[in-house]
Amino acid sequence: MYPDALDPEKRFDYPLFNEIDKKHRAEQKSLLREGVTQAIAMEDVVNHPMTDRRPLILPVWSANG
Repeated sequence: MYPDALDPEKRFDYPLFNEIDKKHRAEQKSLLREGVTQAIAMEDVVNHPMTDRRPLILPVWSANG
């Protein structure tokens, strides 16, 4: 979303998100959904030890429990 904030030493080449910062919010969300769907289909990504397996929508935390 904020390409200027990316580390210039790291290569971020994911064509689905090219110029996402210039797209309307609805299109940004649609592209994210498409990206998640593609990633879920990649076994090497899903089974990688650094993959966070928590749901995308985390439960709301409350200080009152």
